[in-house]
Amino acid sequence: MQTSFDYLRERNKELRRRMRRRDIGPFLLELWTHSSGIRCGIGKILRGGCGYVQLPKPLAGRWKWYPDVPVECHYGLSYGVDREGWIGFDTAHAGDYWPRDELAQFLSVEEQIENDRLRELAPSLYDRPTESYGIEWNWVRLRGEVNHLAQQVKVLSDEWNRMRGAST
Repeated sequence: MQTSFDYLRERNKELRRRMRRRDIGPFLLELWTHSSGIRCGIGKILRGGCGYVQLPKPLAGRWKWYPDVPVECHYGLSYGVDREGWIGFDTAHAGDYWPRDELAQFLSVEEQIENDRLRELAPSLYDRPTESYGIEWNWVRLRGEVNHLAQQVKVLSDEWNRMRGAST
């Protein structure tokens, strides 16, 4: 019998290949420009959504790996820095809960079937949050977290530009 771990490992092979190539394009559902001028995006994975922002060109080459980027977001960054300067986070951690109808808006029929199968194999991954633990996500909340990340990137960009201007 296939365990939930086996299923997840099999399901994520393509995602891992894409991440090695640092190619998030196929996962983006929505793109917008924050009022600060920072490009933002929302993507999907089987258990939830992901948020992305694009570092401005001068910052994109400053960090090579996401743990080095000094920003705070939900459970920290989990993606980037890719060749186009995108960094991001996901909402598929223990305690993260996405109502089925929220996910269904963006999952294909095949993905919804896979998601339902995963809910059966590993129901604890889909437990509703309690008062003291966990977050119930929706697309509005995800956009808010992405916008907060964009504000932080804008502050980093402004500081970097001031430092460069002062040193010239």
